[in-house]
Amino acid sequence: MITRRQLLQTLAGGMASVALAACTAGVFDDNPPDAFPTPAPDALVLRFHTRATQQENALYETQMVAFMEQHPHLALVQESISPSEYVQQVASLHASGDLGDVLWASQAQGSLFSLWQHGMIRTLDPLLSAANVDLSQWYPSCVQSVTVADQLLGLPFKAHPGMAFVYCNQSLFEVAGIDLPSADWTQAQQMAMAKKMTMLSAQPPRFGYLPGIGASWQMLTALLPAFGGQLLDANGTQVLLADDAGLAALEYLYDLFHQAAVAPKPDQMDGDESDMWAEGELAMLQGVTRLSALETVVDERFAWMVVPNARGPAGVAGAACEVDVQCVTSATRHPNEALAWVQFLCNQESGLLLGLLGGTAGGRPDVYGAPELLQFPYRAVFRQVMGNAPPSRTVANSRQAEASATLQQGLLPLWQGAVKPTPTFLTNVATQLQRVLDKAPYWPNDQGA
Repeated sequence: MITRRQLLQTLAGGMASVALAACTAGVFDDNPPDAFPTPAPDALVLRFHTRATQQENALYETQMVAFMEQHPHLALVQESISPSEYVQQVASLHASGDLGDVLWASQAQGSLFSLWQHGMIRTLDPLLSAANVDLSQWYPSCVQSVTVADQLLGLPFKAHPGMAFVYCNQSLFEVAGIDLPSADWTQAQQMAMAKKMTMLSAQPPRFGYLPGIGASWQMLTALLPAFGGQLLDANGTQVLLADDAGLAALEYLYDLFHQAAVAPKPDQMDGDESDMWAEGELAMLQGVTRLSALETVVDERFAWMVVPNARGPAGVAGAACEVDVQCVTSATRHPNEALAWVQFLCNQESGLLLGLLGGTAGGRPDVYGAPELLQFPYRAVFRQVMGNAPPSRTVANSRQAEASATLQQGLLPLWQGAVKPTPTFLTNVATQLQRVLDKAPYWPNDQGA
């Protein structure tokens, strides 16, 4: 297992791929480290609830050691929960009076607002004021995204600008004699490039561009502004999809699959989009920052680069800030100590380590602009887009997962070619989605009421 000191030494040495080094050294070992400092006999125990992911667990391992070295009077206990069961298990802990001191939550997935609405999260404003914490350390859009009714619910732990990027197989561009797109390229230019690089006669077939239909909510959140529209109103209570901008966006997507035929239809997919990208079957793939973690899978098969989304008729490319947060719970008897751990997880070093471990980094300008990350060329593009990304809009009743699934299912016939993007089709999809938004706020075991 790579130690925190080794990882930081690697950072200081400027190695080209610390993520690969970390994987090789077993940083994602599920076994706990054997180098945890021994807390003082009378140490105060802080329990924190986390989503179980490899990247984040590796971060927790290294930073728990560092924090306890700096705070020997505190002992940290991590309680890692499967992502699919996270809200349910945290709710059960709350109901039984056994909620810990700190918890992870997601703004974009809705768990942050659900846990807050049900009284599990302590607003941070009084604690931060007393501790003189400067919120300008984090991107303003991140702070705004996790603020409700002028109450800050947590500190930004990691963040990205949504489905804001197009991953380009640079080797295929070179073979086709096409320059990589510029930062201000247009959808018309993208279509022309995709047509030139699509080769359906190849074995396996090669496609010019696959938009992010595997996550339709994120895709449309980024795409609709390019046509002058939005998926939701600012309050998260009304679906705005069924307008001229929504129809134009779906017509554009339909053309990619069925008129220009530069995108693989569902029955033409060879595995999922990540598989096809890693195998060189896609010249361009829309994705989030997390997709960059496939760097170790692609290895030396081909060169690649990232560019912002192509600009649409409205003259913008489209992006929306999505944030994971660390929160102080309402149950803690030690809010100041819990805040200290939250701050530590959301500081520059933690955000930088997240990025170097692979994928999404901390939601701070001094992380996205850190030289250690900018040595990777694609990170400069991430920085450019993140700095201008507005807050994302999520549903007000915390039924984000249900809303996303409803949209995903509703649009599937369009990708399959079973329907065309007509006003009637669009209205039907928007109506199904509005029914979800009109439901009572989500809570586990509510039977979908």
